[in-house]
This record gives sequence, C-alpha cells and structure tokens, in this order.
Amino acid sequence: MNVPKNVNNAQCFNLSECFKFILCSNITPPPQGSKKNKEKYVNIAKGVAICAVVMMHINYNDIGEFLPSKLLFGYSWHVAVFFLIGGFYIRIDGVTKPINFIKKKMKTLYKMCLCYYLPAVILHNTLFKIGWYSSEVSYGGKTIFVQSFADTIKNLVMAILFAGREPILGAMWFVYVLLLALVGYSLLSYVVKRLSIVCKDFEAIRTIALLLLCIVSCTLSQKLDFMIPRFSNTITAMWLLHLGFLLKNVVRLNFDNKYLAFTAALIVYHLTVNVGGMDLNRNDYRDVGYLSIISISALYAICYVSKKIENSVAGSFLDKCGKESFHIMALQFVGFKCCALLLMLIGINANVALLCPYAGNNNEWLLIYFLFGVLIPMVFISLFRKLKMLIIR
Repeated sequence: MNVPKNVNNAQCFNLSECFKFILCSNITPPPQGSKKNKEKYVNIAKGVAICAVVMMHINYNDIGEFLPSKLLFGYSWHVAVFFLIGGFYIRIDGVTKPINFIKKKMKTLYKMCLCYYLPAVILHNTLFKIGWYSSEVSYGGKTIFVQSFADTIKNLVMAILFAGREPILGAMWFVYVLLLALVGYSLLSYVVKRLSIVCKDFEAIRTIALLLLCIVSCTLSQKLDFMIPRFSNTITAMWLLHLGFLLKNVVRLNFDNKYLAFTAALIVYHLTVNVGGMDLNRNDYRDVGYLSIISISALYAICYVSKKIENSVAGSFLDKCGKESFHIMALQFVGFKCCALLLMLIGINANVALLCPYAGNNNEWLLIYFLFGVLIPMVFISLFRKLKMLIIR
C-alpha cells in the first residue's frame, strides 16, 4: 500500500487525499457535470425497502426466536437504506448552491408532501365519521378526537411547517425528515465549500462535520434522552445521505461481489439478533458505528440481489414499487383500511379503526394486507394520473 504522494515529513499533508486513501486506494470520483440516470437496480432496492416498510406496519408474529422477521426485514435497516439511496445521485455542483437546490426540493418533494397532508387534515373529521379513526384507539401513543375549526387550522399550519401528525399519513414523517436533511446537507455543503477555498479539504471537512453532528445527535438521544422531533433524526439522516453519496461517488461500489454480499447479510443478521433494531423516527439506535455498519451492509446485500433479479418478474414488480415508493409511503394505511373493510364485508372480523392491522400468525392475512398496502396506492396514483391527463386534454 502506497502512501499518498502529498504526505511527507517536511510538508503539511492534504487531509482530503488521506481521507480518500483510507476509504479506498486509486479512487477517482466521477465527473460532477453530467446528470446520471438511476439504474434499474436502485429502484428495485427502493422497492425492497418500501415493501419492508409496509410489512413493518402490519402487526404479525415473528417466525421464531432465531428469525426475528420484524427486525430482520424492517426495523434494522429499511428507513436507513432509503436515506443511503437518497445520497446516491446528489451532485456537488448542485448541492453547494443551496438557493437553487432548496427551491427545487420545495417545488417537488415539499409540494408532493402537502398534496397529501393538507387533504388528510381537512378530512380528519370525515375519517372519524366513517370509522377509520376512533377515540378508543391509540395512534402512535396518542389519542385523537374530532377536531374543532381552530384545531383544523392549527394542524394545517403544522403540516406546512413540517410538523404534520395526521395518523392516516403516519409513515410520512420520513418525507419531512428527508426534505429537512437535504436542506441541511446543502447548507452545510455550501458553508464547508466556502471554508475549504483556503484549505482545499472540502470532502474531508464535510465528512468530519457530518459525523460529529451525528455523534452529538445520537449521544443526546441515547444518553440524555433528549430528542427534538424532526430535528434530531434530521441530523442522523444527513449523515446517512452523505454515506450514500460516498459509497456511490467516491468509493463507487458496484454491488456485484457475492462474497461481500453474503458477508453483509451475515453482519445484518448478527447485529439484528444480538444488538436489536433501530427506530429512526425516534432517533433511537445504539451508536453511529452500529447505524453505519448495519445500514451499509443491508444496502450492499439488497443492491446485490437487486442486480440479480433485474430481468425477473419479481424485479419488475419491485422496480415499479421503487418508482412509486413515495405514494406507497403516503397511502399504505389507506390500503390497510380498504383491506379491513373488504374483510368485514365478507364476514371476517377486522377492526378498521386500527392504524396497523392485526395479522398475528395468519400468513394469509399478512399477505393480503401487504398486497393492499402496496397495490392500492399504486392503483390510486395510476388512476389519478389518467384523470389528470383527461382534464388537461
């Protein structure tokens, strides 16, 4: 292994070169000027992650002691993988221009988020009337009631200010955090770039700054039980976004080594069984090392498998799920409730007011709820787009 040429006894070395050297020798980052299209396997990996999110929101029993399925296929990696993939196609020339970058995200991600949140807040009382909400059910540890006009206005303002809490959109906390993390990542990148004009260590300084912020956020949450909703986990998400950027653009992983994929899967299993999962909504994970290792390992194993099934039926289905992951994230609970209504119509007892439906040991119910949670959102958005085109015409 050769030492970087710019490191010697008589000269202060360049920190960024050493950082790249530690990550991987002979690494040349790809050019930042051209816009890259997402490879199919990336959408398939997103599809795997969103399917894991849907499964996690179904109340079913683990297969056994040595196969904690809810941890293995959800709590230990599913949200973190989304953040990592979110960093794949971040471009330096875009993210270091925060005004344009933030405007773009507000016009796309934020606008889409409000298109779901504002109607959901307005329909809050209607959802009570049709039985989808109940004051006897706990929604994320909270009991909700019919809203007054003042409550509705307040909740609309909260939704606009990234603090929406509508139960039917419970999984959308992720979108708020992703948007805030992208904004924070852009602002930090801009500041570091300005500072690095003198020291020329942009990537190393940015990485160290994000790592330190994540360590502080984790320490406050785990050691002092101090967590600011929508902020503490935003810091964690910024670190995961940056890890994804590094893996794709600096290390340039191809996710095609079967031995690495097998080892990564074993790491995920070992850490899940012996350490446990994590809940990024509450910024709850053991430490930054655990977060980084299990997330990267899960990403590698998933992307390896995704590449292998690109041309299969399963690959095509997961590719579609990945492309529509935003809408599945938003409408999966609507899918669950449609499934519960159908079960009630055919004489099967199902509590439509529950946010997370109960399947227990019944694998058939688990499969049915899962399919409704995935397919109803995709059918809805497909019909919406067709209707939109008809109106435009």
